[in-house]
Order: sequence, then structure tokens, then C-alpha cells
Amino acid sequence: MLLVPGALAAPLVVSASEEISTGLGGGWGRAAPADDGWHFFWSAGGDYVRLPMTDDLTVTDRDRDPLTGRSDLVDDAITACPDGTWLHAGSTTSATPNDGGATFRYDADFGLVGQGDLETDASTAHNDLAVVCSGVVDGVAYGGDAAWFARIEADGSPGEPVQLEGAPSFMGASLAWRQDRLWAVNFDRRSEEHTSELQSPCNLV
Repeated sequence: MLLVPGALAAPLVVSASEEISTGLGGGWGRAAPADDGWHFFWSAGGDYVRLPMTDDLTVTDRDRDPLTGRSDLVDDAITACPDGTWLHAGSTTSATPNDGGATFRYDADFGLVGQGDLETDASTAHNDLAVVCSGVVDGVAYGGDAAWFARIEADGSPGEPVQLEGAPSFMGASLAWRQDRLWAVNFDRRSEEHTSELQSPCNLV
């Protein structure tokens, strides 16, 4: 469920149905509107896979479209860009779980435009990462006790990560670019408060 800052001035979730089970194992399932139904994204075998989903949200595990060709992805996040292309990031494991990550850009037909690797650092959590694609700021946010943000370039590679002082935890967050700010919407596991931590903007200059 999204908790939307009042400054956005418009509801993003207007209603919710009963839970619908896909019947699929695995994780990081995401759905996005398509011309003929929905895209269903699903983490399987260390890759991120796209499956067709009907208008009534029925998905069948056939005609898999593996997006990256990799086998080392753990957690995944994907979002549509304003121009119809797609931005994707995933955590990877080298020496310790989720000690690295990778970023990807796809064209409107999910052709891989390019990719790159985030730094490998066992002291930084790359799991439960979040992505934003606005046409102004495109990037990936990650980190638990320390919050990091890396822009994703046109070729899919990440820029140099920047630590965002005072930002909430990005683990499992939703991101939105509004009013020249990056808004992170999340429950901060370090605090039982739901106010300023949930609606803290991070200025990117």
C-alpha cells in the first residue's frame, strides 16, 4: 500500500480489490498496464522475467521473456519511464548476500538497451531497492541504515552512488519525482514514527 504525501495533491490508489493469487512461486512480482492486458514481472532463476497477464489479472507461466540474460539477480524493482521505456535494478550476491547490484534499461518492447553494475560493498544493503524514472532524474535507491542514490545513465549504467544524509531507509520504498525533489515513501524500520520519515524529500542538486 502506498502512503502518499499530501504535497502530491492527488490520490495514487483510489480502491483495492480482494487479494488475487497468481499461483506462481518465486518473488518480486510486479504488474504494469499493457496495450492488451498487463505485463507481469517475476523473479525466477536469477533473472527477471516478463509474462503476459490478462485484463482479469490471470497469468500463466508460459512464453517467458527473460529480460536480462543473467542468473545472479536476487531482489528486483522495475518501473516505466514517461517515454514508454523501462528502468530495472536488481541486487546481486558476490561474497555475501545482496552485496552488489545491477541496473538495466529496456526499450518500449523490452529490448535490452544497456546495463551496468553497482559497486560491491558488503557493508551496504542492496536488497529491497527502489527505482525512479522521470525523464529528469532516473536512478536507483538502496541501503538500510545508510541511504544511497545512483543515477542511471542512458546506456543503463549507474553513475557514482551518492549518500543522502538524513534520508529515510530506501529498503522497500516507493519513489516519485515531484516538485524538483525525490520523494521516498516508506515505513522506516528504525523508527515507529510514520510522519516525517515517510515523507522526507531528498534534494538532488
